[in-house]
Amino acid sequence: MSNQADLEKALADIKAGKVKPLILVCGDEDYLVKQAYDRLLEALVPEALRAFNLEQLDGARVESSVLMDAFDIMPMMEGPKAVGVPEARFFSGKSDAEEMLARAAEAWGSGQVQQALRLAGRVLTMADWTWAEAVERGLAPLAEGLEIELPSQDIAALRSVVEQGLKSDFPLPKGGDEGGELADRLEASLGSGAPAVRTLVFACSLADARKKIYKLVQAKGLVLE
Repeated sequence: MSNQADLEKALADIKAGKVKPLILVCGDEDYLVKQAYDRLLEALVPEALRAFNLEQLDGARVESSVLMDAFDIMPMMEGPKAVGVPEARFFSGKSDAEEMLARAAEAWGSGQVQQALRLAGRVLTMADWTWAEAVERGLAPLAEGLEIELPSQDIAALRSVVEQGLKSDFPLPKGGDEGGELADRLEASLGSGAPAVRTLVFACSLADARKKIYKLVQAKGLVLE
């Protein structure tokens, strides 16, 4: 997460009418990311309009086409519009898998079961695995396929995570790298000259600066990292 001064400047710019069409909030402190994300949405859309002009989508599972439809449609009420996408999977890649698993083990150890399952699930999807495969085949082949290392102190916790994922049938996120396709569609949409004031706010724990969608947000909008 960016320092507080960066966030406060972004909020002040929004209040002054200097609104970016794309915003990405990311960082390894989930509470601070969520807090910044919520404050940005509140600043972008006045309270009286939020029931009509603010939509939030599940970034782990939403189809990119559905996301674009939500972004492109005119607001129901005259005024600014925002679409929020927490846990946006579009910014992470296989290079983040090792850190995701480490954070999943840490979350499990601190009792944050849902967070552990979300992080581990994203890594399984990168490898095109299911919970059942992770339980049956073990974590070593998973790590080998992703070309990462599993710290020995995390293995027991991660086994518990995947066993819980299978037991609870925790839904896995969408697979594949859709970031490039989404970046192309966003770039075309932003270049169409649509008159509505609209902002797409992404939030995630990890973001790969090499990805096309990250570079697009950086060029056309704002990254708070």
